[in-house]
Amino acid sequence: MRVYGPCVYTHTNIITGDIFYVGYSSSCKARPYQKRGASRNAKWHQYVDDKLSGNTDQVSVDIKNFSTEAKALQYERELIEKLRPIANILHNDGTSVIERDLLGGKIRQNTKTGMFSVSDINDLGNAHRVKNGLSEKQIASYFHLDATKELIKEICLEESLELHEVKLSKRGKAGGTWAHPILFMDIAMWYSPKFIANVLRLAASGLLDSEENANDSFKAMNAELNANFPTECGNPIIYTRVANKISEACRVGTGKKKWEKASVDQLKLRSKIQENVCLLADVTENVGSCVSKAINKALATTNTPIK
Repeated sequence: MRVYGPCVYTHTNIITGDIFYVGYSSSCKARPYQKRGASRNAKWHQYVDDKLSGNTDQVSVDIKNFSTEAKALQYERELIEKLRPIANILHNDGTSVIERDLLGGKIRQNTKTGMFSVSDINDLGNAHRVKNGLSEKQIASYFHLDATKELIKEICLEESLELHEVKLSKRGKAGGTWAHPILFMDIAMWYSPKFIANVLRLAASGLLDSEENANDSFKAMNAELNANFPTECGNPIIYTRVANKISEACRVGTGKKKWEKASVDQLKLRSKIQENVCLLADVTENVGSCVSKAINKALATTNTPIK
């Protein structure tokens, strides 16, 4: 079915009634996504495969027309903001975006890449500063700092990432600037020292990490490290170094998707190391020593050699 003129269309899971896809078109066509070639289509089919066992007949498509493009785009934004607190929404760029709470505000995070919206932290940071009688800051100034450039380089090296995986700028209504979780933490603390406890709490809960690491033992480990070594954990990069040290011990290689092909033994070893960190955190002198002892203890009790 084709409807001409600006419109917003939604895809609904008939079983649960949840809207899981929101899109805009200047000359709208209801999109059933029968093809699996494009990245966006793949994300759509992944949801349908996971939630509806691949049955596209259980997807309802609704279209709302508008007289102008501006009205359609405004409605799309309002609908997404309304839905985000209650469900993950696949936007028309094929990504899943949710919101995190920070000092009474909301920060968008892409759950596939882990990256956070710089625009959101800029708005929240400056609102916080104005409320406390401080002048606003320009986010461009942060990215011009030598310390920022060094941090971006370090994140790229520590995690074997490309620059666009640490700082990503996109055009269009789904665009803006997005930052790697560690970079996001640094930006937040640049706006105000009062953000430090809040962003560290996010890190300790595992919400700043990618989905592949966000298991219960990972969250517990970060919480113990933050509680026992608050000074060291005040540097956001420490969490990346700990994760990389564990990855190296488990021999899963490097890169963002390194755990996807991990064996059962490697995953068990990771969990054992993380559990050991929790046990040793309050009896070791620093983060590095704690993690090293946790790794050695786990390897000593591992029956199957990790290759």
